[in-house]
Amino acid sequence: VLILKLNRLGVSPTHLLTLLDYFNRQGIQLVSIDDQLDTRTTEGQWLFPLMAEIGDMEASLGRERILKGLVTAKEKGVQLGRPCKTANIEKAIHLYQTTNAQIQQIVTQCHITAPTLYRHLSKRRIELRG
Repeated sequence: VLILKLNRLGVSPTHLLTLLDYFNRQGIQLVSIDDQLDTRTTEGQWLFPLMAEIGDMEASLGRERILKGLVTAKEKGVQLGRPCKTANIEKAIHLYQTTNAQIQQIVTQCHITAPTLYRHLSKRRIELRG
């Protein structure tokens, strides 16, 4: 198998090792042009698993950095995840009840959809304007 880069062959270093094992069992050789890797040679057979392990280590270090960043953000009070729409819905209901603004104007201003506003108006048994 002739490829340009190893990272195009598998989705993860573990996947690459699995593919290499499969190739070895099937008698298939792998040549990566940009990575200068050739499993037809002794060096290539030795180097491929080593490169995959280094890739695994880099991925693990990346995950650790992300987790540390999330912990730091939480400690600083940063709200993680999808923004809560409750405040926007409350604002939309307030505008609906206290102004004569049209539904489309309200939902645009509050960054919600018309069905969301109608659903919450219905849940609260707020009468719709004629």
